[in-house]
Amino acid sequence: MATRLENRMNQLLSDKEQKKLIKLNIGHDAKFIIFSDLHRGLWDKADDFSNLNQASYFKALSYYIVNDFVLIHLGDIEELKENWSINNVLEMNTIHLNKEAEFHKKNRYFRVFGNHDSQYENQNTVKDHLHRYFPGLTVYEGILLQYGHLPDILLTHGHQGYLPIVTNLFEYIGLPLYRWCLNDVVKKSRTVNYESYCAIEKMKMPFTTGHQNKKT
Repeated sequence: MATRLENRMNQLLSDKEQKKLIKLNIGHDAKFIIFSDLHRGLWDKADDFSNLNQASYFKALSYYIVNDFVLIHLGDIEELKENWSINNVLEMNTIHLNKEAEFHKKNRYFRVFGNHDSQYENQNTVKDHLHRYFPGLTVYEGILLQYGHLPDILLTHGHQGYLPIVTNLFEYIGLPLYRWCLNDVVKKSRTVNYESYCAIEKMKMPFTTGHQNKKT
């Protein structure tokens, strides 16, 4: 018997109109950089995407854009389950969105939604919020990389096997409660994922936005 995940993947692969799945025919010289789970939010104590993460990510984008990479965002880029306002999250991360927009202008930017930014499954939401940075962008559920006679590579965020009650009940109720506890009750910062100064050459933040000290 097929699992829930198998059924969802089969449904996705059968999307011949490419409304949820985009097929990319790639050449031998194609170069891809894939990021997922940035979970960038409001730069508060509950935000994974903070401090050194921001600096290293910005520097990485600067390298990949001049070296002709295709940028793929594979879901959970914005943290829209802990934060209620999409506009507030995007405003806090404008510097990164503008950098990513450089890939889009060169037709080298693709996006997949995850369970923490599943609002982008609705293309009207994409139009209202993301088109200001990425005009005409479509956010897909999956990307299929096709290269000659080699096996295709299916890229998805990977949350399709979850029960709806898990994603809806826990993530819409539990995560905002967790964020409130971390910021206002415990008042302890979440440990950043990337802590090595060596990898970013002990660089300082290469940008300022005036939001660093913003209270939420």
